[in-house]
Amino acid sequence: MNLREELPEFPIKTKWLNSSWTKEQLVGDKPLLVYFWSVSCDACKVAPPLINKWKEKYENQFNVIAIHMPRSPEDASKSLVKSTASATGIFDSICLDHDLTLSEIFQCKLVPNFYLFDKKGQLRHRQAGERGLQMLEKRLALLVREINT
Repeated sequence: MNLREELPEFPIKTKWLNSSWTKEQLVGDKPLLVYFWSVSCDACKVAPPLINKWKEKYENQFNVIAIHMPRSPEDASKSLVKSTASATGIFDSICLDHDLTLSEIFQCKLVPNFYLFDKKGQLRHRQAGERGLQMLEKRLALLVREINT
């Protein structure tokens, strides 16, 4: 995905944990952070505690969706995803992208990968890897300020 591209639709067949969302529910109100992760990715375990701190700091003025992208057939175990999510602090909605449909739509090839959309649903920041999370937070802070002005 390129900057300023619109948030894609979530296919009807998308399986969710915790709660489900549609594009219409996510656009128009708050910024949205979408991040891809995998149970077998150690680097993916860095972001959830930070994201939880940001939700506190910015008083839940942004939405979060975690998309689980398996890196191997073993990663596609729903019970493993649930237990790993709980252990790492992922309490947000989780898409189970075990057929890699969303990974293809988002053009995501590795985890962790972060996509930050503004309240209009336009991609404003994209970042791969666990480094640079400070820059991600700076971009998030700008988008939160935009909804408060």
